[in-house]
Amino acid sequence: MAFYQAYTIFRSLAFKTQYFSRISARPIAHYSTLSNAASEREKMFILYELVRKIKESKNIISDIEQFRKIAESNLETISHDNAVEITFLIHKNYNSYENIMKKLLNDLEEILAKKLIDYPSDSVSAIIRNYCEAILRGYKLSNKNFAETMLKFLNMSHRDEKFPNILSTLSSIFDEFSRLGVDYKTPFRMLEGSITPNLFEKKSLSEVNYILVAFKNYYGKQLKIGYRIKNRLPFFENCENIIKKLSSSAESVNDVYWTLFNYISLNTGSEDFLRHLEGILVDKFSELSDENFKGFPFLYKGRYAFDQRYIMNFLFKGFYEEFLRRFKKMSINDISITVYRLWWSNNQYGIYCDSRLNYLLKELINDRLLIDSLEEDLRYKLATNILEYFTHAAVMDNEEILSRISEILLSHENPSLNFLLPAASSMAKHYNVPEEFWTKFIPRIKEILEVNSYKYNTYLYRIYMNTKLHDDPILNQLENAINPHLGRISIDYNRGKLRKEEFNHSYMQRVVEDYLKRHQIKYEKEFYDDYYIDLAIPSMKIAIEIQGPSHYLFPANTLNGKTINKIRNLERKGWRVCCIPYYQNRPPMIERILNYAIDRKRPIKY
Repeated sequence: MAFYQAYTIFRSLAFKTQYFSRISARPIAHYSTLSNAASEREKMFILYELVRKIKESKNIISDIEQFRKIAESNLETISHDNAVEITFLIHKNYNSYENIMKKLLNDLEEILAKKLIDYPSDSVSAIIRNYCEAILRGYKLSNKNFAETMLKFLNMSHRDEKFPNILSTLSSIFDEFSRLGVDYKTPFRMLEGSITPNLFEKKSLSEVNYILVAFKNYYGKQLKIGYRIKNRLPFFENCENIIKKLSSSAESVNDVYWTLFNYISLNTGSEDFLRHLEGILVDKFSELSDENFKGFPFLYKGRYAFDQRYIMNFLFKGFYEEFLRRFKKMSINDISITVYRLWWSNNQYGIYCDSRLNYLLKELINDRLLIDSLEEDLRYKLATNILEYFTHAAVMDNEEILSRISEILLSHENPSLNFLLPAASSMAKHYNVPEEFWTKFIPRIKEILEVNSYKYNTYLYRIYMNTKLHDDPILNQLENAINPHLGRISIDYNRGKLRKEEFNHSYMQRVVEDYLKRHQIKYEKEFYDDYYIDLAIPSMKIAIEIQGPSHYLFPANTLNGKTINKIRNLERKGWRVCCIPYYQNRPPMIERILNYAIDRKRPIKY
């Protein structure tokens, strides 16, 4: 019986007994005496009552010590049921009472190393899961024999129905096995050979995903120690046909999502296989859970495909349309996260957006009753994410939007620097920012500089690079506050921007270079003038930018706000910017653009 069900039934029965009324009314100091005369089941119940009372106690230290004494007196004779219950209780309360819980888990390891193999597989699976949960909360395994016993059980349970779950759970603690010097690689290699695609035919897609997660963790770990992943993926490739069949009749589209997650995160799977799963996902977007739905753009940051139009016009269009349908029903936090991921995650392919989402977001921030009811941090984060989205969606310098977002941001009495700096960095890309925003930001520059964080310095330098080009008196104060420290913060910024001396040339870059060489025009690659310029002709002050799909908004096929901001800042610094778009990629087209920029020497329109 599941733990929650068992415990609920047990507690409901206990309420009806004289025994429960006797122990629940007693102070914690009396529990030790009671436990001596109690049965094992009653002793375990005493532990649960102790945890409940400890949370209400004013003397935590002595009470939790009492809990430890009672628990330790039961460990040697612990049954498999109670081992499950006590490990569950310990991992749930691990962070609250770490020292006591760590001691109990250490003691249990020694006992379970001897008993675990004799327990029923359901109990062992639950115990392993509870230990792994504690490890994720910071616990460190102490007994090598116990760790080896868990792996031994894994191999013994190969045909058990719980096997996929156990496999996935243990794969999450590879670092612990490595720390103790336990060889987990050999058992996993043996398992890899014994798990054939035919085995999957008897399992659901959900169960298959547990196995895929385990081997994703395994392959990922091998990557960290230098293995070539291309030589390690026949397992995934051999499973494609079976998974195709399972996915077509999958009970939940969420299982299809997680199958895609496992393949995409390892950059494996044939294009035909991935498109099969993606077709199911897009058809059933409406059935995808909120958590997985808002994770979709984040997942697709790692999806590599040669057909950008497929990614944008099928996948991201489908996601975008579903987002619009869900918008009114989503929580504010989910909207905030999804808006952020919409522009941040799919930059290599561009951003799919249009005026419909702009309208919904403007309507949202102007709902004063709703916005004012939000918790301060959520309100600030929402406003920042919407501002960043508008920035990338090329809704630039809109006085009405900037005024309202500034009002929301200023309503936070004292935002943390982690909140303040991203907001200020986005504001700095716009003109028409209300003076009040910068008036409140400038006094905090001293605090930012005192922290001297690489991350904060980078943000501050970005803000400086943008605002120094604005004609706004209030920003002179910002510039004066930063100027004495400019050398220090620019080092951090440029450290993050350093590029390899030999960078990979795109086909379009090679065409441009060939043209410049033929015309004997001196140029520099990756020229830096506050911004990196793909190819620069310093003598003519011409900046040549190769604009791939990541610079564009779709379906309009117009430049995004970040790119527009870079272009206009370069122009304010005296450069004439020559943009070569990805869709004009043939030599005659590229040369025509270059002729226009170089021979005629006109400003280039974008």
